[in-house]
Amino acid sequence: MRPDVCGGRPVIKGTRLEVRFIIDMMESGMSIEEILSEYSFLSRDILEKIKENIREIKKLIDAAECFEIDPNRMAGVPVVKGTRLPVIVIYDMLDLGYTINDILSEYPFLTREIVEKLIKYRSIIEPFVRKVTESIPFQR
Repeated sequence: MRPDVCGGRPVIKGTRLEVRFIIDMMESGMSIEEILSEYSFLSRDILEKIKENIREIKKLIDAAECFEIDPNRMAGVPVVKGTRLPVIVIYDMLDLGYTINDILSEYPFLTREIVEKLIKYRSIIEPFVRKVTESIPFQR
């Protein structure tokens, strides 16, 4: 995932083609050959790797649905999807002992579902969003 490409959603390296799109084609029954005929710039090796690792990739895609990165909003700081609340705030609150209910009380615009997903995928999301957040000059 790159914060400057497709809002941080997983894409095939060197393209703006989201991995979710390829998985959707595979799950709809398209063969690797059919996908290659539509997208000749892709390699068979990449498509086979996606097919072999589809379960883990789907977790990554699901995790990426919890946050947004927009250089025009909050200077590109990863925020909880549909809000201006930096994802890091949620993880920092959890580290301080806040419960889901405490977080929802503090930020009533959040849903339990999104907070639970942020917790479920913390090991995937947190390293990425911390790295992105730390790379933004005014955050230092």
